Amino acid sequence: MPDKNGGRAGAFEDDVAPLLRGGLVYVLCEEAILKAAFLARAVRCAAAPVTYIDTDLMYSGLLSSGILCGAGPAPDVRRPEGEEGIRAALAAALRAASGAGRASVVVVDSLNGLYGMCGDGDGERLATARLMLLALAAGGSGSTVILAGVATPREDGCGPGRWALAPAGRRIAAARPSTRMRLRRAGGGGAGAEVDLLGEGDAAVRTIAIPGLAPAAPAP
Repeated sequence: MPDKNGGRAGAFEDDVAPLLRGGLVYVLCEEAILKAAFLARAVRCAAAPVTYIDTDLMYSGLLSSGILCGAGPAPDVRRPEGEEGIRAALAAALRAASGAGRASVVVVDSLNGLYGMCGDGDGERLATARLMLLALAAGGSGSTVILAGVATPREDGCGPGRWALAPAGRRIAAARPSTRMRLRRAGGGGAGAEVDLLGEGDAAVRTIAIPGLAPAAPAP
């Protein structure tokens, strides 16, 4: 069955969605609009209620403009402002993920925006601690936490597939998420994308093609 942007919808539902169920999932993407499209599809495929913390408003903006499809049960979208807003949003997500006998899905989009609102020092450390507590609660209730961030390929000779992360992002990665993914647009700048499942040393152990995931990349 084709999806909103063309392509086979089953490529995501059959191959990617099962990897987004249970535990801590860490998704890296070089392109913000592609990340938002991926997360919108994940929300549509979720088998449990979704709490969506939208710190950079890309997801909300693309849905309201009709560029992305929001079919399916509506998530509980939180659009925090500042450090106080982040604390309140993470507290709501923790309550959802801690629910006894009721699994949920929490999406944090994006880590870049979240840490940008928290500032340096204590705010950043507290945000990291809350995210780790959120992941721990999800593991105990059968819930899922998806942490998404934008990163760029490294240019320091570390080899292909290595992406540069902010210090906070490196700490999240060091927490050993149950699933780590690198999302990139397929060659040619069209609507297709590819997801690399990452193993030791951030090496890709499997690549999944997702036709028609997002709008075509803008011309340079």
